[in-house]
Amino acid sequence: MTESIQIYGFGSRFHGKTPARDVDLLIVHSDVGSASCRFAIYCKQLLSAAVPNADITMLSRNEEADLRFITQSCAMSLGQVCSGTVNEDVERIGLIIADRAHAQ
Repeated sequence: MTESIQIYGFGSRFHGKTPARDVDLLIVHSDVGSASCRFAIYCKQLLSAAVPNADITMLSRNEEADLRFITQSCAMSLGQVCSGTVNEDVERIGLIIADRAHAQ
Protein backbone atom coordinates (compact mmCIF):
# COMPACT_ATOMS: atom_id res chain seq x y z
CA MET A 1 0.00 0.00 0.00
CA THR A 2 1.27 3.48 -0.85
CA GLU A 3 1.51 5.85 2.09
CA SER A 4 1.45 9.61 1.73
CA ILE A 5 1.55 12.64 3.96
CA GLN A 6 0.83 16.32 3.43
CA ILE A 7 3.31 18.97 4.61
CA TYR A 8 2.24 22.44 5.76
CA GLY A 9 4.24 25.44 6.88
CA PHE A 10 3.03 27.86 9.54
CA GLY A 11 4.40 30.46 11.91
CA SER A 12 6.64 33.45 11.29
CA ARG A 13 8.68 31.88 8.46
CA PHE A 14 5.52 31.58 6.38
CA HIS A 15 3.80 34.79 7.44
CA GLY A 16 6.84 37.09 7.26
CA LYS A 17 6.02 39.01 10.44
CA THR A 18 9.52 38.86 11.93
CA PRO A 19 12.79 37.18 11.04
CA ALA A 20 12.18 33.50 11.75
CA ARG A 21 14.54 31.54 13.98
CA ASP A 22 12.89 28.21 13.21
CA VAL A 23 10.75 26.55 10.57
CA ASP A 24 7.37 25.38 11.84
CA LEU A 25 6.08 22.41 9.84
CA LEU A 26 3.01 20.21 10.15
CA ILE A 27 2.84 16.65 8.87
CA VAL A 28 -0.69 15.37 8.31
CA HIS A 29 -0.86 11.61 7.86
CA SER A 30 -3.83 9.44 6.99
CA ASP A 31 -4.69 7.72 10.27
CA VAL A 32 -3.36 6.36 13.55
CA GLY A 33 -2.56 2.93 12.10
CA SER A 34 0.98 1.67 12.48
CA ALA A 35 1.92 1.97 8.78
CA SER A 36 0.74 5.58 8.59
CA CYS A 37 2.47 6.53 11.84
CA ARG A 38 5.74 4.83 10.86
CA PHE A 39 5.78 6.61 7.51
CA ALA A 40 5.05 9.98 9.15
CA ILE A 41 7.88 9.43 11.65
CA TYR A 42 10.25 8.46 8.83
CA CYS A 43 9.31 11.60 6.91
CA LYS A 44 9.80 13.69 10.05
CA GLN A 45 13.34 12.31 10.36
CA LEU A 46 14.09 13.13 6.71
CA LEU A 47 12.63 16.63 6.98
CA SER A 48 14.55 17.29 10.19
CA ALA A 49 17.77 16.41 8.38
CA ALA A 50 16.87 18.44 5.27
CA VAL A 51 15.51 21.60 6.94
CA PRO A 52 17.73 23.33 9.52
CA ASN A 53 15.90 24.46 12.67
CA ALA A 54 12.72 22.57 11.76
CA ASP A 55 10.10 22.26 14.48
CA ILE A 56 7.77 19.53 13.24
CA THR A 57 4.30 18.67 14.51
CA MET A 58 2.51 15.49 13.37
CA LEU A 59 -1.25 14.96 13.31
CA SER A 60 -3.52 12.39 11.72
CA ARG A 61 -6.23 13.72 9.39
CA ASN A 62 -8.85 13.18 12.11
CA GLU A 63 -6.74 14.94 14.75
CA GLU A 64 -6.17 17.88 12.42
CA ALA A 65 -9.89 18.06 11.65
CA ASP A 66 -10.77 18.02 15.37
CA LEU A 67 -8.21 20.74 16.18
CA ARG A 68 -8.68 22.70 12.94
CA PHE A 69 -4.94 23.29 13.18
CA ILE A 70 -4.44 24.28 9.54
CA THR A 71 -7.15 26.92 9.71
CA GLN A 72 -6.23 28.17 13.17
CA SER A 73 -2.54 28.56 12.32
CA CYS A 74 -3.13 29.84 8.76
CA ALA A 75 -0.86 27.04 7.55
CA MET A 76 0.07 26.85 3.89
CA SER A 77 0.45 23.66 1.92
CA LEU A 78 4.03 22.88 0.89
CA GLY A 79 3.30 19.61 -0.84
CA GLN A 80 2.82 15.91 -0.52
CA VAL A 81 5.33 13.16 0.24
CA CYS A 82 4.56 9.70 -1.17
CA SER A 83 6.28 6.48 -0.17
CA GLY A 84 7.36 5.77 -3.75
CA THR A 85 9.05 9.16 -4.18
CA VAL A 86 9.89 10.09 -0.61
CA ASN A 87 13.45 11.35 -1.15
CA GLU A 88 12.55 13.47 -4.17
CA ASP A 89 9.47 14.86 -2.43
CA VAL A 90 11.38 15.81 0.73
CA GLU A 91 14.10 17.44 -1.36
CA ARG A 92 11.49 19.45 -3.31
CA ILE A 93 9.83 20.64 -0.09
CA GLY A 94 13.23 21.55 1.36
CA LEU A 95 13.90 23.72 -1.70
CA ILE A 96 10.51 25.43 -1.33
CA ILE A 97 11.34 26.27 2.28
CA ALA A 98 14.84 27.49 1.37
CA ASP A 99 13.37 29.73 -1.35
CA ARG A 100 11.01 31.27 1.20
CA ALA A 101 13.94 31.97 3.54
CA HIS A 102 15.83 33.79 0.78
CA ALA A 103 12.75 35.81 -0.15
CA GLN A 104 12.44 37.28 3.35
